[in-house]
Amino acid sequence: MRLSISSIVITICMSTVLIFFFNYMISNTNKFKIFRTDFLSFLILIIILRIIFPFEFPFTITIVAQNLMNPLFSLLKKEILFDVNLSQILFLIWLIGILYLSVKLSHIHRCSAQIVKRIKLKSSIHNASEFINTTIGKKYTVMVSDLVKSPMIFGFNNIIFLPDIVLSEKEIKNVLYHEIQHIKNHDTFIKLIINALVVVYWWFPPIYSFRRNINSFLEVRVDDQVTSKMSSEERLDYAATLISIQKKIKSKDNNFSTSVFFINDSDNILSFRINYLLDGAFLKRTNPIFLLILCIIPFISNGIILEPAYYNSHLLKDTVNSQSLNDKGYIVQHKDGTYTLIYNGESAYLGKSIPKELSDISIIKESEAKP
Repeated sequence: MRLSISSIVITICMSTVLIFFFNYMISNTNKFKIFRTDFLSFLILIIILRIIFPFEFPFTITIVAQNLMNPLFSLLKKEILFDVNLSQILFLIWLIGILYLSVKLSHIHRCSAQIVKRIKLKSSIHNASEFINTTIGKKYTVMVSDLVKSPMIFGFNNIIFLPDIVLSEKEIKNVLYHEIQHIKNHDTFIKLIINALVVVYWWFPPIYSFRRNINSFLEVRVDDQVTSKMSSEERLDYAATLISIQKKIKSKDNNFSTSVFFINDSDNILSFRINYLLDGAFLKRTNPIFLLILCIIPFISNGIILEPAYYNSHLLKDTVNSQSLNDKGYIVQHKDGTYTLIYNGESAYLGKSIPKELSDISIIKESEAKP
């Protein structure tokens, strides 16, 4: 694997397309009839993997893109100050941004942990089995406090925090089933990964809308899982719970929760969730063929890389006799897999491919090249 400017460019281009498609599906409430949680789960996984691995692989195929990559490389290689080029300055800014956001995120987490400690001290403590008659409930602790603004979980403990508000028996059961499913799904860990990606790719605007819509998706997926075995009447009760709780906490905000019952106060998202539940969309599943095609996408995107090629050098034109090039010239194969034509002290960068007209010229490795 090798990280390069070209591999980052293709990663950003492919990720932008995939994130745009995901955002369109999750934010357009008219799409709830074709929305599939299994399909979007696969799509999210592919987006995450594509962003995490912005590398060139041994099977990567080089595609020459002079019009796009040549100007980009020329700009990035332009010297700004004291032999330092633009790409080096941008890389330094990138690292500074990562460091700053890492410190900021760590500070927010510490503050949140302190708030949770205060909540625990002022909470009435229960076992979930007191509210839901299942053996599963025995594994989870419920803390009720007036310091909690909305149902939530924090960290990786089996603790559910509830606000000190009046809830009917059906409402509290639905809330607990919902939060327990978040814990089972390891949604806190998923959010941690997304936040880490935001820290690393802080300069990439689509990553922020991706994070926002991931939160909405996690809510809809839990709705799907919790109600999948419910009767029509029970699904109506669950939908009524969504509306009732939304009204009770709409004017309140929780800035430190990592998994809240209603992550997004948007009426559009609530409408999306209600329509999805009432339509019975959870009974629909994506055709395995489409999922297979989706799985192939990262291999295709990682298998292509765009590279510059400077074919305008007079060394590659008719001004230099081809026989002379063959006799006196040679091509240097660099350690990064690129090539440079050398002739009479002049050079022409070829990128990662050698033109057919130069196929007869001898090739030597960089370590063997003449000084």
